[in-house]
Amino acid sequence: MKRFLEMINWKLVGIWVLMGVLLRIFNNQLTASQLPANLQFVLAICLRVIFYWIVLRKYVQRIGLWSLATIAGMLVVRLVHMNLGGLFDQLYSDAIPILAAFLIFPLYGAFLMFIRAFFQWIVLRKEVQRAYYWIIGSVVANIIEGQLGSFLVFEWLSGSISLPYFYIPSVEFIVYSVFLVITGMVMASLFPSVESTHNQRLELETI
Repeated sequence: MKRFLEMINWKLVGIWVLMGVLLRIFNNQLTASQLPANLQFVLAICLRVIFYWIVLRKYVQRIGLWSLATIAGMLVVRLVHMNLGGLFDQLYSDAIPILAAFLIFPLYGAFLMFIRAFFQWIVLRKEVQRAYYWIIGSVVANIIEGQLGSFLVFEWLSGSISLPYFYIPSVEFIVYSVFLVITGMVMASLFPSVESTHNQRLELETI
């Protein structure tokens, strides 16, 4: 664990989280707009590509292919959701509420996340070792986000925690920030800082 933390490029993590929060704000504004659904989806893809370009252009050499892989992954996710979304909604509505919130919802989200991460992995595996970390980290982060979000909602509805109504949207950003920190750490571990790389070389030389 210590070695993993030493490998992380914390500057990249900070930029990743900051830009991720801004991306979420823009996406929420887009969802709340009166634009047609297809146009919203196209604009969401554009925002996602811009996010990755700003954050990763100095690290991913083939950022253009990464962008294309991201677009392809989002398109496939949309097609899968269009075909399986009805089945998911039926399972979700028929299941016991706690089972639906803590099992069906997180697993379905993780499945969709796996698809997008897999397309990105195709490009990433040609540039870094352990590129499969990205798939694992993305899926695990998505599951944790879903579980944490479901827990907070259940606790709020049951009255175990008391939150003003206006505070509820900020909970979404807190939960999403957890997802961003985890995925940011995984991505940053694949592109360690110059200092951490230098320290690792010194350790190898002293062995």
